[in-house]
Amino acid sequence: YLRSDIIWAKPNPMPESVTDRPTKSHEYIFLLTKSARYFWDAEGVKESGVSVYTPYRDVDTKSAMARKTDMMRTRVNGQVGECGTRNIRTVWQIATQAYPGSHFATFPEAIPERCIKAGTSERGCCPECGEPWGRVTERTSMVIDRSERTHELGHTRSSGTMVEPPTCKTIGWRPGCECGLDPVPCRVLDPFLGSGTTVAVALKLGRHGVGCELNPKYVELARERIGIAAGPSTYQSPKVVDAPLFVGGGDE
Repeated sequence: YLRSDIIWAKPNPMPESVTDRPTKSHEYIFLLTKSARYFWDAEGVKESGVSVYTPYRDVDTKSAMARKTDMMRTRVNGQVGECGTRNIRTVWQIATQAYPGSHFATFPEAIPERCIKAGTSERGCCPECGEPWGRVTERTSMVIDRSERTHELGHTRSSGTMVEPPTCKTIGWRPGCECGLDPVPCRVLDPFLGSGTTVAVALKLGRHGVGCELNPKYVELARERIGIAAGPSTYQSPKVVDAPLFVGGGDE
């Protein structure tokens, strides 16, 4: 299932000496699932909300009739406030990240970080059936500014200005199954490992990582990056399985 197509917008793309078309500064990221229903941790990847302009009117001691003839006495001021968080958008503006190795197509760690946080549970999954644990959240609604004045039907007027944004706070976790077992770290698979960026990021986020790579030249690059991310106490050397080269980190 193609659930979403995401635009990776690069503020610092590779320069191109072209004069008959725009310089390409984006790539596509596809969210694919194996079923119509799947795990998605929206809270884990929420982004900061945009700033909002909150207007308010000074209190004037003059009468309403006097204000009509002296508009300078009624001043509209304003303030800028944060809008909390919002659901992640389909355009990700992420700068490219330099890599000293010989792999020419590495992507920044921020991309697999978002994907891993959204697609795996921070708490872990069931070791028996693999069901991830879900968040237990506490939500509050948006608070809208309302005037004390009422019109002839008695309804409260509303300026439409948001005073407080809606909030969502994680207060716990619950299992996604009835196996009754303690969770273990979720496992991330990268079938095109390359220099090992995805597995390295998975280990940094407390997940297990498994990768497959056909090009033996990239194994040393992946070994170095995964080894640094995992640490000397937990790192396992790459293993060869049949023809493809297999690089793994964590509990395999």
